[in-house]
Amino acid sequence: MIFIKYKKSSSGEVEIDFQCDFEKIISLLLGTTTLLDYIAKALGIY
Repeated sequence: MIFIKYKKSSSGEVEIDFQCDFEKIISLLLGTTTLLDYIAKALGIY
């Protein structure tokens, strides 16, 4: 999940709180590449 929060402080400055779950994104990317490799091998492309 990626969370982006905007906060406006009393002084008028805008604070940006950016949170990102890198582990999930990386595992998702790795899962997709291994899946693509598997499909390519199954089809005889790779």
